[in-house]
Amino acid sequence: MPKPREHLAELLLNMRFHGATDTLRSRRPFSPDIEAVHAVLFSPRYDRQAKIRTYRSWFEKNQPCVFGKTAATNKNIYICLLEDHEILRMQRGDPDVMDTLQDHRQVWKRLALEGSTSSFVIRHSPDKPTSDHARAERGIERDLPPVDGALHADKRGRRYLSYRT
Repeated sequence: MPKPREHLAELLLNMRFHGATDTLRSRRPFSPDIEAVHAVLFSPRYDRQAKIRTYRSWFEKNQPCVFGKTAATNKNIYICLLEDHEILRMQRGDPDVMDTLQDHRQVWKRLALEGSTSSFVIRHSPDKPTSDHARAERGIERDLPPVDGALHADKRGRRYLSYRT
């Protein structure tokens, strides 16, 4: 019998209470720009909008892709931010996470059709940094249903959606 899949909330709790410390970061710390973003993301003092503004600001200044940098400068990036405390409070677990993502995607698609946004970024903002953070990111995206348009993926698994105009 196959092992039942772990809900995202269970994954987050396991990481919080049983996750390994990030030994790589003790030897090779993040760059100063990432550290500055983390100072906002991992602080309960900042609200959702401040965290999204921080992401946008990072994209504008440090995004290696010229198109991404331009989109951020023009406020054409839609950021869906999911925080641990929100995910842990979702009563139905993964179905609620999927509904939340679908709601954000619908808003993004409407804004994209109006021409006011061109990219959709899903970000998980944990309560604290862990070495398993990328595992949680994959958990959030694992069951996303397909969307209309041409979906492309790069070598890192990031997804891009393009529409014909």
